[in-house]
Amino acid sequence: MKKYVILFFAIIFLLTIACKNENSTIVNSKEVKQQQADPLLFWNDVASKKNTINYIDEVTNKESENFIPIKDRIATFDNDGNLWAEQPAYFQLFFAIDRVKAIAADHPEWKDE
Repeated sequence: MKKYVILFFAIIFLLTIACKNENSTIVNSKEVKQQQADPLLFWNDVASKKNTINYIDEVTNKESENFIPIKDRIATFDNDGNLWAEQPAYFQLFFAIDRVKAIAADHPEWKDE
């Protein structure tokens, strides 16, 4: 039973490390000013960039007839891999979860403890 308690705390430790505060990174003030001036700084300056910025400006402007209230807005993300590296799950965690599932049948006391 001791090794499972250690495994549990190891998993909690890994999750804590994976969820560290990314806001503690020091950012160059010049980069911040560029980002504020151009919210899509790394996009090519093409029609799709302009259309996206215009659309967001239109639906977030309270004076616009196309204004969308915050409670009615929906965020969508393309699963192209951009978000995957932000909060990775380590292979060790997947292994530990699969291992617990595999041996859980041999330890019915885990349901109560």
